[in-house]
Parts: sequence; C-alpha cells; structure tokens
Amino acid sequence: MVQTLILTSKNLINDGNNSTFRYVFPQSVHFKDDYIAVQQVSIYNSVYNITAALGNNTFRYTWVDGTVVNITIDDGNYTINSMNAYLQSVMITNEHFLIDNTTGNYIYFIQMQPNVTAYSVQLNIFPIDSTYTINQSGTTGYSYPTNTTTWSVTKCVAATGGSMTPVVTFTGQGFATWTGFSYPDSYPNSTITSTPAAYAQTAFTNQGYTQSFLSPYSPETTPQPNYLAVCSLVNNTSVIPSQLLYVITIDNTIPIGQLYTNQIANLAFNRIVDGNYKEFQFQFVDINGRSIIFQDPNSAIMLVIRNKNDLMT
Repeated sequence: MVQTLILTSKNLINDGNNSTFRYVFPQSVHFKDDYIAVQQVSIYNSVYNITAALGNNTFRYTWVDGTVVNITIDDGNYTINSMNAYLQSVMITNEHFLIDNTTGNYIYFIQMQPNVTAYSVQLNIFPIDSTYTINQSGTTGYSYPTNTTTWSVTKCVAATGGSMTPVVTFTGQGFATWTGFSYPDSYPNSTITSTPAAYAQTAFTNQGYTQSFLSPYSPETTPQPNYLAVCSLVNNTSVIPSQLLYVITIDNTIPIGQLYTNQIANLAFNRIVDGNYKEFQFQFVDINGRSIIFQDPNSAIMLVIRNKNDLMT
C-alpha cells in the first residue's frame, strides 16, 4: 500500500528558518521494511545570498584621508550590480564621492561590476588627482557633497605622486568567496597613512592610474545552491548526512520570490528505520549542514511511503 504525506507551512517548526517541518501521525505508526521518497517540492525562491548567518556580509575600504569604513551588508539577495549600488550608498553616507557640476552626476572612486567574459568580478578603483578641480557650487568642475565635507582633493594632489587611491580590503572569508577575491587581501596592495595635515600612501604598481582587478577565483554569489532534504525516519550510514532523502538544486534563472516546483519522475526511495513512530522531522539544509533560511514560509512537500513488497511489483 502506498501512503502519501503532505507537509505545508502548518507543519513548520517556529524557529524563524521556515525550513524544518514536524509531521505528527494521527496515531502511532509501525514501520517494517518500508521506504520513503520525495515526490514533489513546491517552495518559493526566497533564500538570501548575503546574511550574517552565512558570515559573508562584511568588508571595508580605507578612504584617502585614512578613514576606515567597515561595511556590514544588510541581509538580502544581491547581484554584483546591486552590491555595487549598496557600496555607493555607503559612500554617499560618508561623503566619499564628488559631484560633476556640469552633469550633476555623482563620481565614485570604487566600483564593483561583473565581468561575464572572464567569469569574475571586476573591482575598479580610481585615483583622485588634479583632474578633479574643485569649484564648490559652481557650474563647471567638481563639488564636494556638502560644504562641510572633511576630506580634500588638494591634499590628494599634494601627496607623493600627485594622487591618492582608496583601498578595498576583504576582511572576511565569506564575502571574499562571494566575490571571488582573496582573503585577507587589499586592492590595491597599499596602506594609507594619511593625517589631517597631509595625505600619504605606500607605493604600488601603476600608482596614479585606474586600478582594475579581476577576482582570481570564480565568484560564489549563490552560497547555498543545493538544498539537502533530510528526514529523521532515515538512517543511511553509507552517505553523509545519513538522513539524506533528496537533493534539490534551484534554477538560478528563477527570479527571487517566484514559486519553484520540482515534480520528481524517478523516485529515490530510502529505507525507513524499523520501529514505532509518533512523529518525524523533515528539513532543508545546505552541504555544510546549516539550515536553509526561507523568507517565505509557504511551501508544500509531498512524500510517499511504500513497503518493499510494493516496490518489487
């Protein structure tokens, strides 16, 4: 006899992750030579790729006046382009940009962009030099964000070499892996030793020119590409984790917030440990055993249970 079980949001354990389900049988059930498989999964693509829990939400930059800006990224789902926009918002908050008086455009000196051809992230860092003639509130040249901006283009030009370049540092392995850069490297490999009186920076290759760096490793902007479905009814000592039922890989083309349904044609049955059960748990974890955190709790999982005699017919 085939038994079908449905798990929905009503079965979720209230832990904030929306990925652990508890199914309570109407009465105690005895399993003997029975097998279980996942037949269908319907979940919303609502897993963030940058979170404090994943440990990939921090990095920093050092501005030309020596100010160190430690960035803690808000939990969310980011592309390289939206991450660049987030970085720009931080620089706006800290007044680390200039305004082109002719166009009104903001001029940023740190840029992060995808390089599709090289399958990498490209980090562009631009020098601040005599190109940027300050004409505060004028119609030509450039202006500081406000009249009280504390850093100085003049001091950049007065520095050795006639320019200063911001420095980006990957302070944690998580964000370095997300972008494909090395931890704990700085780009460019230079130290800013500015004081209020004078700006200074240690020498680096091609100083005074635009610095463009390609990430040496492939970016991992989807740190949890696979969802491992594990079930407490199973104990397969031949695999890790031993309670593994099925592995789901989310299609990256599915937009965030869209429903993903996987109807499994070839069921992979796993033996249920013989015994009496009042309930069991079903959970989604990643390859490191961390709980998948779904922002949307609405989901449906269909499980089927068959006896070994049914499998052989």
